[in-house]
Amino acid sequence: MLRVAQSSLRSRSPVAVRSPLLRQRFSQCAAVLESSPSPALEAPATIALQGEMNVTRHNFESCFADLQRDILRPTCRFVAIDTEFTGLSPNEYEKERYLDTLEERYRKVKRSGESFLITQFGLSTVHVDKDEQFQIKTWNFYVFPRPYGTQDERFLCQASSLQFLSEHGFDFNKFIADGIPFLNLSKTTVMKKRLQRRIDGLTKVNKNLNLSEEGLAFQKEVNAKLDQWIADDAKKGEKLLLPTRNSFFSMIVHETVRAKASYLYSETADGGVEVSYVSKKIKEELIAARVKEMERELADAIGFSKVIEVLSASKKPIVGHNALLDFVYVFHQFYKPLPDTLAEFKTELLELFPSIYDTKHVTLRSPLGDQLKSTGLSSLFEYMRENVKPSPESLIPSDERFDTYRAALKDEADGNESMLCHEAGFDAFMTAVCFLGLVAHDANGVLPDQEQKEGSSARLTLRLEELESYKNQLNLMISDERSLDLGNVSQTIDRARVYRVTSTTKRRLQHVRMEDVFKTSKVQRVLRENDQNAFVVLSEPAEDVNEEAIAKLGVSITTYDDHVAAKAEEARLQKEEEEQKVFEKLSAGRAEAETHQAPVFPACTESEKVKEGESIIESEERGAGPEGVRATASPTGRHQREAKRAELQRLRDRIKEARADVDDDDAPLSSQLQVNMDPLSCLCTLRADAEPSFRRVVATNGSGVETKLLLVGPHWIGVLVTLAIILVSTGMFLAQQCADMPWYYTAMTLGLCGMTLYYLFQTTCTDPGIVRSPRLKDTTVCADDEDEAVALEAGHRATPSNSGRVEATTQLLPAPPAGGLGPRRRPAERTRYCDICDIEQDRSTDHCEDCSVCVAGYDHHCPWMGKCIGRGNMHAFKMFNVAWVLYVSFTLFVAITSVDWGRAAEQTLERTASGDWMPVPNHH
Repeated sequence: MLRVAQSSLRSRSPVAVRSPLLRQRFSQCAAVLESSPSPALEAPATIALQGEMNVTRHNFESCFADLQRDILRPTCRFVAIDTEFTGLSPNEYEKERYLDTLEERYRKVKRSGESFLITQFGLSTVHVDKDEQFQIKTWNFYVFPRPYGTQDERFLCQASSLQFLSEHGFDFNKFIADGIPFLNLSKTTVMKKRLQRRIDGLTKVNKNLNLSEEGLAFQKEVNAKLDQWIADDAKKGEKLLLPTRNSFFSMIVHETVRAKASYLYSETADGGVEVSYVSKKIKEELIAARVKEMERELADAIGFSKVIEVLSASKKPIVGHNALLDFVYVFHQFYKPLPDTLAEFKTELLELFPSIYDTKHVTLRSPLGDQLKSTGLSSLFEYMRENVKPSPESLIPSDERFDTYRAALKDEADGNESMLCHEAGFDAFMTAVCFLGLVAHDANGVLPDQEQKEGSSARLTLRLEELESYKNQLNLMISDERSLDLGNVSQTIDRARVYRVTSTTKRRLQHVRMEDVFKTSKVQRVLRENDQNAFVVLSEPAEDVNEEAIAKLGVSITTYDDHVAAKAEEARLQKEEEEQKVFEKLSAGRAEAETHQAPVFPACTESEKVKEGESIIESEERGAGPEGVRATASPTGRHQREAKRAELQRLRDRIKEARADVDDDDAPLSSQLQVNMDPLSCLCTLRADAEPSFRRVVATNGSGVETKLLLVGPHWIGVLVTLAIILVSTGMFLAQQCADMPWYYTAMTLGLCGMTLYYLFQTTCTDPGIVRSPRLKDTTVCADDEDEAVALEAGHRATPSNSGRVEATTQLLPAPPAGGLGPRRRPAERTRYCDICDIEQDRSTDHCEDCSVCVAGYDHHCPWMGKCIGRGNMHAFKMFNVAWVLYVSFTLFVAITSVDWGRAAEQTLERTASGDWMPVPNHH
């Protein structure tokens, strides 16, 4: 997804990988391969990079010809793709929710696909040639919807996505100035018919031209000027410029010239229409040139869509990583508008690409997923790069063209994020390598020995057949359904293990342990709607619940299906009640209409007014006997009905706009809850209604945790109490002991007091490790697997790329084993979900109820520190405890040693006459 820096244009980058196990069936392709040119390979078991990689409108035609030949070759086994786009979510209510239905999820991604624009499209073709080598060729396309005719695209941009692209060196000038145009393939037929009409208009005279008086006067003026020009002995090659005000008058000039004489030729010029006096042969040549130019303009406008057309026609498997958004964007932008329903989308997407694989889904559902800390694209590629030998960096040729690529792979080897990640072409290359690596792994997720046991092509074919269970399955993020099955139009989510828990008292559900409620099933997620209601997701349907705990805690439990049915019944009853009110108002309106007076609209909704008005007009038009007929026929009645119809149409338009604005199912819920999703809102303030008066200095550390210059917790009074105890105790101690104890004791006292205060302020004023909700797409190493893919496609946070060229590479892969990837199974749960903060929690992260935020490495909430203790301030908290223990121990030591115990034992006290006590020495 990253882009490689702004260097010279690159058209393609082949990657060849030799495998000793590819032997048998590809011998059949030897004749085909020998008859067609293939790129030269550097050496056995090497990754050879050739040609250019970036493709713009200037070199698209030559690159497209190479790409088309490459895709249609029999040796091409599959194609990997990746995209970059201008945003992820058109508004804050379009976020994915764990309990979305499949239709709700589709509506959300549909709105995103209709709103944003693909800026880069990466494509890698994977071949196996006659020399038993894998070969990967990569292209990185810049695409931009240039205006053509009446087509002038509008699209949204998300600030975080543009910032992400900018931070990674994305060349916005190249994107806009040199991006490859495209047209939706569903519009090309109409465009071609329109072009044909324009071509016919160059030679045919429109005899059915209807002009207004102004148009006829202008045509007469044009005829007069042409007659005068011809009468003045116009010669061949001479030109006459006829000024026009707009395109309509230009059309009149063209039609007039075509009807005037066969030796006149007109073409649009600056300021009007230029008429030329030419011979018949030259006119035919000019028309032919003009036709060729118009056809070229249309071909240029279609542009990149031809790549999608070739991919679809080839029927080759298409591979992506966490690719639901990629396919939604590609479908809408290049193929046809997204359909209204998920079932239609599934059917039409498979018509476009019959065979689709998602490497993230394959990884998660195979045993390999349990061995990886993250299934993000970068992490998966890094695993394959380390476990499939020889390594790419050792196989890159010494040519300086490959320095950028070598540096990127070196960054990966050093544990840093590659400067080439997030560039669409390089991500497509990584996806191709990951898919080959997944094919090469056996059931245990371990690479097999490189022993030749049978024909390589037969084994590769066998392995692809074993992947049929993963075919046409797209990974779903933040959902209890693992994948979107494109082949199943009736797919539903079984939520028998989801329950709704409601508090029947004023007790907040945050203080209820759901493990106490459900006996036999493990609680996987708790999704809170508010303080009184929550959804609980179990590992399996609950066979029994703890009735005693339910009664004690004051909660009620219903199944998810019962809750949905109850909501549907409630909505039905509400609708019937509204319909009854509308019926009563309509009855009153009809009674009013019978008196042939202007209808009175009662106070009601606009949709009800529309129904009322339509019924009233219908009643008036029917009339009642002769009086009704006379009323209908009268001019006053007609005017009244026309006014009513105009009012009804206005109301219909307003209702349509309102429905479009509130089409989001989650918007009503969000507006009711009024949830503040900023996890810092409660920590970064001293009053609930006050804005923080300090300046936040943010420094992202790469793990989703931010550090602050000053971050005070909600219980800040506890900090003041702790501070007062330390200062008052120190003052009392010094006032009593300073005069008698040595100076170095005083220095040690002040030093220990200062150290205690230092660690107190460091603990209370630093970020404990707040985890914020990321909007990232899955291509960088991310702690939680589900959220990482949502956002890194458009991107958030990475290191800008200042590199030059992008070069592809090759990598030796052992032949695929005979065994399969093993049984399909759900990977072990490694995270928890916090629906309040909308993040995935790892095992060390927990939600602090007092601060209402999730904290990495959460330990406890300390009222003496005024905030929670987590990974960010744990060290300072421990040092504070060490400091005050040492301080207290030292003061006790000084106080005890300052007493002269022997002298005290030898003295007694006697009361004097004045009533005072005075010491009297003991006499033995």
